[in-house]
Amino acid sequence: MATKAVARIISLAVFFFGSIVHGFLTSSHSTAAQRTFSFQLDAKVALTREAGKNGKLKKLLIDEGFEVVELPCIRHARGEDLDKLAPALSSDEPYDYVIITSPEAADVFLKEWKKAGKPQVSVASVGAATSETLMEGGITPAFEPSKATAAVLSEELPLNGLSRVLYPASEKAKETLESGLAARGFSVTRLNTYTTLPTKWNEMDYVAAASADVVALASPTAADAWAGLVGRPRKPAACIGLTTAEECKKRGFGLIYCPEKPGMDGLVGAVKLAVDDLGGLKQHQKL
Repeated sequence: MATKAVARIISLAVFFFGSIVHGFLTSSHSTAAQRTFSFQLDAKVALTREAGKNGKLKKLLIDEGFEVVELPCIRHARGEDLDKLAPALSSDEPYDYVIITSPEAADVFLKEWKKAGKPQVSVASVGAATSETLMEGGITPAFEPSKATAAVLSEELPLNGLSRVLYPASEKAKETLESGLAARGFSVTRLNTYTTLPTKWNEMDYVAAASADVVALASPTAADAWAGLVGRPRKPAACIGLTTAEECKKRGFGLIYCPEKPGMDGLVGAVKLAVDDLGGLKQHQKL
């Protein structure tokens, strides 16, 4: 009886919320803030970003009363085109736009921009976390799409004549952005400035992963790496945005929480909703 009740609750939740955004449970920071939580938020959250880059999210979650465990799933390495970025930025033929699509791409770009002497650039940014990283480094984005995906940016970026675009990207990034822009008439130069690699866990890491209630994922590569490390991913996934949620769906995660507005605040909101819903399911399992 209890098993049937739990299965029915999960089914209804996925069906109801799934009708909002592409089959995912959706959340936003404002939704989480306005919601009256039925269960205490005393859960453990796994943080999966590269070692040394979980600090901000860790603080936000601890401030909300969560216990956190850092389990980096990925690490970043130089891309084959990194040495070409600074010369491209200081070229006598400047680009109309530089497109930055992730916080890591922003970090890499800012270092090379400073090497190039901080030339005047017009940056198009995807996602609140990316824009925040750029602004902390001294650049205010000139354009942000209405929805934080590469596909939407490729549709909305203003085209003025033959616009030249520089796209410093991860080697793992799909060709969605440059293909969409090229189809509209942009001239796109892509530079693979970094790559993302999976990490290796020790025995204690696997024990810690098993103890977590929710996994927080800030990139598609982190979602892919987590699934590769744990096998079938059974933990509820709180995602930073839709692209990460899509990867979770592809890798077979069960409950997937995706903020309407990508960014760290939205990710925290997704974690809170995941934990609250998980608390409800645990209560029903006791019946």
